[in-house]
Amino acid sequence: MVRYIFSQHNHFDADQLIDAMKTAGFHVSRATVYRTLAKLVDAGLLRRLELGPRMYYEHDYGYPQHDHLQCAQCGKMIEFQDPAIEAAIQQVCRQNHFQATGHTFVVRGTCADCNRARVTKRMLDLV
Repeated sequence: MVRYIFSQHNHFDADQLIDAMKTAGFHVSRATVYRTLAKLVDAGLLRRLELGPRMYYEHDYGYPQHDHLQCAQCGKMIEFQDPAIEAAIQQVCRQNHFQATGHTFVVRGTCADCNRARVTKRMLDLV
């Protein structure tokens, strides 16, 4: 399971992982998947992202700090890095004598593809 997780580079939840592994011909139990994900998070190999009611996972080990844009329509996750955000977080930590170990910054909205689809639908409604 570990090889399979690290052969992919995407954000996933436990159900998506189970489905993908079954499609790939692996037989895994739900309990084993949840236990393994928890151990990989504890080991610092995966990062857990709480996004609404679902828990997503992504690679953490050796991967630079980054933030996310999440589309509320299709669920797409877009990763980005911004030095200004990192600097602001470091400044706030210094001001509060706080030792940060990491952060999760998620901006929720609508991606470009879903925006285009919405505009196209609205134009068709005018016809």
